[in-house]
Amino acid sequence: MTRTPAPRRARAVRGGWLVPGGSAGRVLPAVAMLVAACVTPAAARAGGPAHGATELTVASAAASDRLDHVSVRLRDTGPGPGDGYALTGAAGDATEGGIAVLDDIWEQRTRSVGGAAELRGGATITIAASRDAAADRPWSGSWALRDPSAGIEITADVRGEVLRPADGTATWSGPARVRGLDAASGPGRPSTAEITIVDGVPDPGDHVVRLRHAGVDRWAAVRVPVEAPGGPLPALFHFPGMFETPAVAELTGRLSSSADRERYLLVVPAHEGIGWQGVPGGEDSPPVDDPGFARALADLVIARFGADPSRLYASGTSNGGLFTQSLACRARDRFAAFATVAGSAPGAGCPGYPRARPAPVPMVVLHGADDRVLKYAEAAAGAQAWARSAGCAATTVDTPLPDRAPADGTTVVRHEFAGCPAGTPVVLYEIVGGGHTWPGGVSLFPVDVLGRVSGDLDANAVIWSFVSRFRLGN
Repeated sequence: MTRTPAPRRARAVRGGWLVPGGSAGRVLPAVAMLVAACVTPAAARAGGPAHGATELTVASAAASDRLDHVSVRLRDTGPGPGDGYALTGAAGDATEGGIAVLDDIWEQRTRSVGGAAELRGGATITIAASRDAAADRPWSGSWALRDPSAGIEITADVRGEVLRPADGTATWSGPARVRGLDAASGPGRPSTAEITIVDGVPDPGDHVVRLRHAGVDRWAAVRVPVEAPGGPLPALFHFPGMFETPAVAELTGRLSSSADRERYLLVVPAHEGIGWQGVPGGEDSPPVDDPGFARALADLVIARFGADPSRLYASGTSNGGLFTQSLACRARDRFAAFATVAGSAPGAGCPGYPRARPAPVPMVVLHGADDRVLKYAEAAAGAQAWARSAGCAATTVDTPLPDRAPADGTTVVRHEFAGCPAGTPVVLYEIVGGGHTWPGGVSLFPVDVLGRVSGDLDANAVIWSFVSRFRLGN
């Protein structure tokens, strides 16, 4: 059926956020305190980065020809096999196989290094080393390099810290054994080895990328999907909410499982301060140019991870949803479609609004009808504003969805604005009974803080089904 939406009347808001009062006034302070207590790494709470200077790296170490690369040097060897050995330059390029350098997005440190490769100079290498930050377990594992041209084999047990001098790069130095390849060489002799792995072709799993923008060191988590198809991949940029880190966004939204299932790159940037600037919930000072950061990050993901420039999409939740709406106004030349969850309001982040109406874009809005942080009336009005910009009718086609989880206290109604151009549809999902939460995800807070989580809708599936239909230039 069709109707003209009549948004529910909102109580007083400042910039779209609920004015503190009654039980709802506890929402934002509770979010701030609980997130700060639960998600800050122990080393950071103690007053410094975990394991020192490697956390300050901002450079990218992608190989220019997109090959994995290995370099090895022996020190303190003395006379005998391997004396003065060094594997450097093009001889260390991987021509078969590969080695994955994967990161921990909670601590922004390398988590594992593993794989096997044949190198251009004729050597072969195998390595398997990892650390378990959650269990506070140090690095453990081993590696072995066999180089027939030099007539040696180097083996080492990985102990101590594996450093991260640059994105996609792991370096280790420690005790090793060197032996000749002939049977008479025996068990070999001790030495000290230095090995550096550059993951020039990012492998499936989690990667941390860093860049400096507007004088500020920024970072993002990038998920490369399991069993990624060949060729450029589409990429969904997800902007976390106020106080939310990329790791918490993954925990509550189950984002990476969707990326693996649908085989797209997932990019989750970290905001500077408590939230994204230029929209409600973010600090205005010092300025960090978040829209410019999003553009610079898109360039990095295209260059290093092979993202398809015509299939970049933006989504966000809460303050990150409002920032996604800002990007729809400011970066529609960079992102092909947009989605917000618990984060939409008329004109938020759009320069000159309402005098300057934003250009039409494909937009899907998911919002809880009982959201006490950003009211449903604001979100519905935001969706209506995008519909007007697209030239849609004022009426919607309303479709109640199946109540797949009757015990969760929510239902879902899909409102699709009628008469939209094929390239710029606008759809609003009303989560009846839902709160300031991610549909199909989990909440870190009691129901009386942020409200109910709906099990009737998978936000990841809805978002990807919507945005993946569009390409820039179509």
